[in-house]
Amino acid sequence: MTIKNTIVKGLTAAVLATGAVAGFSGSAWAGGNGQQITFHDRAGVASVRIAGLNQNGQYVSHCFSVAQGGDTNLGGWWWKGKLSVKGYGDGGCGDLLWQPDRQPTVPTSQSGDWFYIAD
Repeated sequence: MTIKNTIVKGLTAAVLATGAVAGFSGSAWAGGNGQQITFHDRAGVASVRIAGLNQNGQYVSHCFSVAQGGDTNLGGWWWKGKLSVKGYGDGGCGDLLWQPDRQPTVPTSQSGDWFYIAD
């Protein structure tokens, strides 16, 4: 085997290994270290503030605008454990309308990426 063939085979193996890792990284993440939230509004809120642990175990809080009277996927934020969810009358988390008596607990892993919360 020539040096050229050895280099080509080595580079091919490296490219295939990198592609395999990249291909599996997205699916391994899905539903395995926290969930994204689907929020269902019944109380006529315009926004919700969710606070709790993210996928890295860090405490975070974020305000989301939601569709009044329907479902809103609050994507891009991954949560796990007990959450605080508060509903607001305007789109910027002002004018507190409700604060639930119980706090939903988001599982660390489940079969899908979305955890359903309703007010």
